[in-house]
Amino acid sequence: MDSRGASDGPRLEREAPAQREPARYERARCDDAASARGRGLGGLRVHAALLASLELALASAAAGLRCLAVVSSTHVRKVVPPTEARGQAPPLAGPPPGAAGVTIASEMPIRLSVNVNKVATLRNSRTPQGATQGLGQPSVIEATRVCIEAGAPGITVHPRADERHITAIDAREIAAALRATPHVEFNIEGDPRPDLVALALELRPTQLTLVPVQPGEITSAAGWRPDAAPELTRVIAKAHAVGTRVSVFVDPDLDAVKWAADLGADRIELFTEPFARAFATSVAAGRGSFAQYVAAAELAHTRGLGVNAGHDLDLDNLVLFRELPHLDEVSIGHALMARALFHGLASTVREYLAVLAGD
Repeated sequence: MDSRGASDGPRLEREAPAQREPARYERARCDDAASARGRGLGGLRVHAALLASLELALASAAAGLRCLAVVSSTHVRKVVPPTEARGQAPPLAGPPPGAAGVTIASEMPIRLSVNVNKVATLRNSRTPQGATQGLGQPSVIEATRVCIEAGAPGITVHPRADERHITAIDAREIAAALRATPHVEFNIEGDPRPDLVALALELRPTQLTLVPVQPGEITSAAGWRPDAAPELTRVIAKAHAVGTRVSVFVDPDLDAVKWAADLGADRIELFTEPFARAFATSVAAGRGSFAQYVAAAELAHTRGLGVNAGHDLDLDNLVLFRELPHLDEVSIGHALMARALFHGLASTVREYLAVLAGD
């Protein structure tokens, strides 16, 4: 989800940005392996000796493949091409030449889906949008390209009814651009109004995230109530019919998780603003809030749901939140774009990928 701002709260096991830039993230900007995180490369055998190293990412020159191995002092993440199963991403291109039949059992990485809404917000503040193509600067398509080249494995948009930022034209242009990069997932989020559902059925994104919208809201304020929107079942069925995975935006509430599973959703997206606010108060408060998310994620997993998360996540609170069990994906927009104003978009995307990888 697009979030309201980067946390000014306490840091958890992280240095200040000025200290972090020259040492901790220089590798993420310059090293080819680090730039491949989140896109991943598939079908390589991981030698046991690598597991003793502080950190190593295997890379391949074959674009659009996925197999990532990240080894840190705290945990190991290894990635193989996923199977088409409920709550998992569709498979990407096959293994590199000569690697047929080589597989490794592994844990999925936490994927970053960059929300580019704020790029459109800035553009629209200057340039009225046309009826047939996106106009003006900054270009949403160029922002999408930069994010992908920096290693982002996903792009998120939220076309609102008032088109305050992303428009339906933008969504179509991004969908067309992403056809050249099938390893990058496209996530359209929004309320189940008829035009949004029709757009999703037309574009067939990797994922449709259904989000409740309250009149007059600036940004999303809460997840679905378990007794709300009975039409969601029909929308989910329509999305499944065109091959689109469906995620439902919920609070870290056990009843809401059960409700999402009963609807037939593939995933939930946990609304993380309460966690982010607690973390901004203190690390201890953040851990207390985090316990609710752990319980929700565990229940979701037992019900066959994948787990996404978003809203007000940033480089600081992700150091804790990345430990959420069964976490598949985080969607981050506002905090990432706010930092990109001062540090550059590609560099900032790589910073987020490094944090999610455990660096």
